[in-house]
Amino acid sequence: ELFKQFAPADVEEIFLPIVLHLCRDPVATVRSVAASKVGDLLVALGGELDIARMDESTREMIGRVVKRVKEFSLDTYQAKQNFVTMCSSLANKVSSSLFIFEFAPMLLSLSEDEVPNVRLVLASILAQFAKDVDTATGGKLKITVHSNASLFKAPEIKRAVQGGQAQ
Repeated sequence: ELFKQFAPADVEEIFLPIVLHLCRDPVATVRSVAASKVGDLLVALGGELDIARMDESTREMIGRVVKRVKEFSLDTYQAKQNFVTMCSSLANKVSSSLFIFEFAPMLLSLSEDEVPNVRLVLASILAQFAKDVDTATGGKLKITVHSNASLFKAPEIKRAVQGGQAQ
């Protein structure tokens, strides 16, 4: 991809501001396309590496980018929707430790967002993820998405996972 042709510092300095600016564009399609490129951008910076294997400068650069991406989860409903789209792009590109530590908690909080469209985008991306896992494993692994907090209410999820009631 385009980002891999440049030094990580150049990607952070030049392309990150462009992509994040386009993620706030008034045109929904522009926002969506830009949000879908955030995963590629983080990979170009070394985000596919496990956090423990990153050198200090890479860890700091990834930290700065992650901070800017996470700001979308605390902004307008459009920015929150874009954050969910960004996370969809990140989920299969960056290391699982980076995703789980930095982005999953924000997604969990958005599952209770007051704006239905934010929850709808999140639910549709989770449903698509479940289908992708089923397809990728040839049906050997199935993820069941329980909608409307039918299995556990959002505040109870962490406790249910810790107690072995859910995985």
